[in-house]
Amino acid sequence: MVASTQARQRLVGPLHLTVEVVNAIYQRSHRGPAPERLSEAEADQALTRFLAFPLALLNLTPLYQQAFAFARNHGLSNRHYRE
Repeated sequence: MVASTQARQRLVGPLHLTVEVVNAIYQRSHRGPAPERLSEAEADQALTRFLAFPLALLNLTPLYQQAFAFARNHGLSNRHYRE
């Protein structure tokens, strides 16, 4: 992301991107082996740095609807959620 902003490239993402990143930072600070966890100060810094990026959050509802229809029409399944 830093390289993109330095190159003056526009950063875009879906509306839920911020929630996902905040959750990832929180999870990284509360789960896993202690040496790999973020400290409170590191988590705060990570969140502050992320929120400082000039992101354009886009409403991708039409794309989600198209992807849903495509998956349904082609018999695709999401293996990510299978055990």
